[in-house]
Amino acid sequence: ADMQPMIDRKPVSKPDMLWSLDGTTMQLYYKKAVKDSKGREKWKVMSDLYAYFVTDACTGAIIGYSVAFSESSGMVIEALQNTVDKWGHKPYQMNYDNSSANISATVNGLINNMSHVNFPCTPYSGRSKSVELVIGHFQQRELRKLKNFKGGNVTVKSPNSVANPELLKELAKDLAFTDKLPTEEQVLVEFDQAVEAWNGRGEARDAYGAFIGKSKIERYAEEREGRVKMNYFEKLSLFMVELKNQQHPFGEYEYRQKGIEVAIRGEKMKFIVPDNASSAMDFEFSREHLGHTFKVFVNLRADRPEWVELRDRNGKKVADAYEKEKLAACVADMKNKPGEMGKIQLFNIMQKHCYEDAKTEMERQREIAEQTGFRATGTDGFGFGWWDTPKTVVNAQNNAVEDRRNGIVEKSREETEMEALLNS
Repeated sequence: ADMQPMIDRKPVSKPDMLWSLDGTTMQLYYKKAVKDSKGREKWKVMSDLYAYFVTDACTGAIIGYSVAFSESSGMVIEALQNTVDKWGHKPYQMNYDNSSANISATVNGLINNMSHVNFPCTPYSGRSKSVELVIGHFQQRELRKLKNFKGGNVTVKSPNSVANPELLKELAKDLAFTDKLPTEEQVLVEFDQAVEAWNGRGEARDAYGAFIGKSKIERYAEEREGRVKMNYFEKLSLFMVELKNQQHPFGEYEYRQKGIEVAIRGEKMKFIVPDNASSAMDFEFSREHLGHTFKVFVNLRADRPEWVELRDRNGKKVADAYEKEKLAACVADMKNKPGEMGKIQLFNIMQKHCYEDAKTEMERQREIAEQTGFRATGTDGFGFGWWDTPKTVVNAQNNAVEDRRNGIVEKSREETEMEALLNS
């Protein structure tokens, strides 16, 4: 595979033409205070932090990043938010790999909002996205300078990507060496300084190896024709993303008895359109829209959104839906939440009124139907059909059809004689 010829490609011509995204382990050791079995505090060597990069393919600059304990959709959103807030630009094209975080519904919606063109790269091929090269060189040329550098991926071949041997020797010999390791807060500062150092590298070197010329970040930030900065409201709308329901042909969600249920960053949440600002009930909206489907838009800037926007198929806003409140199921739990009992009592009253209103409406409809020659059918006189056949007759007809289908029917004398003749 190393000897396989590759196609030559021209460099990306301008900043923001292509953003390349990827995540990797931070590859830096740090220490964390933990308690042993006897409750005594001690230092533990850790290396569990994960970094997600947003890079500009033209300049190689790291224009945004986020840090967490694992790659998740929230981490990707945070990195893109960090980039947009800092620079105010959006890309023409984005590429990324097929990890579950990148192709989740929320991240996919955000990427569609931000770029004109986007698609996942070839799996298991580092050459398919430029961010791979940036991450490799960043580790070799900046993180390697730190004493707590863990080393690159186990598959790396360059000596510059291998961990500091003196550090490993000390760690293996005596855990007291952890005194020389940074804390979690300190390692984050180290990482940020390494990113700044990478972005500060010039585009060329002089005869002594010193960097000269414009730095990566200067080349990224310089003004160019046609480049427009987004204003505050444009940034907000960028993160208002449609959550598409893969089970619906138009990506819409049905408003059911418990509202609309969607998955946001891996968590299932229910939203309703309340009757008023202080209400946990949605009788009014349900009366008109129960069973209707809506496009659902969510603001990804919130770590855990409290509301979503419902729109019709043409994109017109219908209502704001808020997270459905859960009320206590037993009296003991109500003591910890003042006012909860009052909410439940009000809910019961509203539910009773809603039922009474429904009965009154059914009576009105029955009067109208009878005046026009139709009769009510169904149990207790509810339900209307385009016929006036008594319900008992309809039930008898249905029973006969079922019996005939199951072969349980009483045969006539002619049918019995015919069968006897054929058998003889």
